Amino acid sequence: MKKYSIKQRMKKHLRTGRIVDVRALGREVMTKSESLGGARPSWFVGAYFNEKDQTDRFIAEGIWKGGNGDKHLDVVRSMRPGDRIAIKTSYTRKHDLPFDNRGKFVSVLGIKAIGTITKNLDDGRRVRVDWAPTEPVREWYFFTNKTTVWRVLPGNWRSDDLIAFAFEHKLQDIERFHKRNQERDG
Repeated sequence: MKKYSIKQRMKKHLRTGRIVDVRALGREVMTKSESLGGARPSWFVGAYFNEKDQTDRFIAEGIWKGGNGDKHLDVVRSMRPGDRIAIKTSYTRKHDLPFDNRGKFVSVLGIKAIGTITKNLDDGRRVRVDWAPTEPVREWYFFTNKTTVWRVLPGNWRSDDLIAFAFEHKLQDIERFHKRNQERDG
């Protein structure tokens, strides 16, 4: 049996429209969204390329554009009008956190703007977006991702909570995440 890389499998599933969650271990897990009639993903995207933050330009022009050459062509083509999208930044922090991190670094996802995709330009690089800036940047902890395009599917508590935080302005249940991380780390 031929083994395919995670990237190859993701491209195949994007072409076929099959919604999957490809885990770090390389196994594929069907998500609840597939059984829920194909619920659409939410997109968390970066805006830093050419050594400059493009957030203000994207908001002003009503677009989002991937800046990594041909790396995300298939993923961007899979974005649809009506999908929710957020401009994010990812970093770590050790101090000034709203909880006791026991002196350890914590991953942070900063939400800088949220919007709705209004049109896919079908070039694999750009989508039109109705943006709303988030002032100040809203910070989400623990469940983060550094990739330029993060496709978040509903159907598990972490994803559902992140989507609600970003797009419905709900508060993050930090205790729940903190407790799970402590259980995992022993």
